[in-house]
Amino acid sequence: MARIEPLPENTVHYFGFPRYLLLACVRYLFLWLISPTAGKRFFYKLQLLSNWGSMREVRRLWQIAKVGGDSETLPLFIEF
Repeated sequence: MARIEPLPENTVHYFGFPRYLLLACVRYLFLWLISPTAGKRFFYKLQLLSNWGSMREVRRLWQIAKVGGDSETLPLFIEF
């Protein structure tokens, strides 16, 4: 989704991730851990993993924009 809807210039980042994605990740993690049924746990786990993928994508695109290169100049996996 990060490539479809780019982030505004004034987005607050923590550790290279936008704040709203970190809050969503914490929310899905909490809901996943306290869900009473297996179906809900599975749903929240998928939401958490999807959100984590968005976070990685946004961080990578943000670093590309910061460096001023294209997607070929940075490695596919960025170490934390």
